[in-house]
Parts: sequence; structure tokens; C-alpha cells
Amino acid sequence: MLSAFNQVLSIAAYQDPGDFKSTPFNKAHTYPVRNLLKLLPIEVIGKQLDLILATEADTNLLLNAANYFGVLNWPIRADVWRHVKDLRQAIRRRRMLIGPEWRAVYRQLLYTEAQLGSEEAKVEFIRSIVKKDGHNFDAAHVYQYHGGNPELVLRSFEIKFEETPMSDVHVIDIQRIEYDQVRKKIRENSPSLQIPLPEFWPVD
Repeated sequence: MLSAFNQVLSIAAYQDPGDFKSTPFNKAHTYPVRNLLKLLPIEVIGKQLDLILATEADTNLLLNAANYFGVLNWPIRADVWRHVKDLRQAIRRRRMLIGPEWRAVYRQLLYTEAQLGSEEAKVEFIRSIVKKDGHNFDAAHVYQYHGGNPELVLRSFEIKFEETPMSDVHVIDIQRIEYDQVRKKIRENSPSLQIPLPEFWPVD
């Protein structure tokens, strides 16, 4: 919990690139931070995460910021997803600065965009994960995000299906597809789960 608290302080105090000191992008680290961020004023934390997404070039920092952005308590009628779409397109323009893993950040922001209510983003995401290369990357990405633990990743999905938190209402269809794909690869003991290759994520 102390680590999560320090993460939140780092976000709240963010001013310049390098100020955000983030832990590795996986569920064990992100969930405690997400729970704390939801308690804070949206106008403060949202602005800070927006700044991080617009200025940082480190993939790990960008993945964490995109993940946190999608679970904040945004007003119900706010079309925040439109701004996330702009951030996603900016990531593509900054891809040379970010490096070869920019597609992983692009994928995370596309998910966040769908999470915040964009039907267009949801359709694009589903279209991407039903393609062979797209679902290979996405399954490995999800698997590694859960620490490479087969039981944990499947149980995490199952809990979401039972409870459906507000932040997942718009992406439950995506999650069901991901669950089926990850479960199939786990049963097959597929080596593709071990190394997420972001260059496989399709970008039109």
C-alpha cells in the first residue's frame, strides 16, 4: 500500500517528464493505485494523467497512465473518450520517440477509449483481437499483466463477469473475447503467451 501511495503522490506532483516514478505495468501494482486514485478529485488527477500521456515517452509510464485514466470517476455524460482518441493518435505521431513498443500504448489507449464509452473504439478493438497477430499479442499482454499466473488471469476475468464494475460496463464484450482466447492458449500451453510482441498489434 505504501508503494501505491507513493505512486499517487508522484502523479499528483507531476510537472515534467521523469517526475512520474512508476512500478512495472502489472495487476499487482496497478490495482492498489487505481483504488486510491478513485478517491481523489477527478479534475486534479485527470489533468495530471493527461499531462503524463501527452509528454512522457517511456512505455511503462504510458501504459500505467492509460490504465489509470480509464478507471477514474468521470462524470457519466462526459465524452472523455474523445480526448483519449486524440491522445491515442498523438502516440502514433510520437512513435519514433517512444520506440518499438508504441503499439502496446496505442492498444491500451484504444481499450481506455472503449472503456469510457466509445463504440467506435470498441469495434476497432474487437476487430483487432480477432485477427491472428492481434489476438496473439493481446492474449500475451493480458497474461503477462496478471503476472503469468494462469489461475489468476482466468479468475480475474470471472470476477469481472460476476460483478461487472462500472469501469468495465462498456468493455465486457471485449473481456469475454479475451477470456476465451487466453483460456484456449493456456489449455494449449501456447508459448505465444510468454512474450508479448507489440509489433503484432494491428494499426490501420
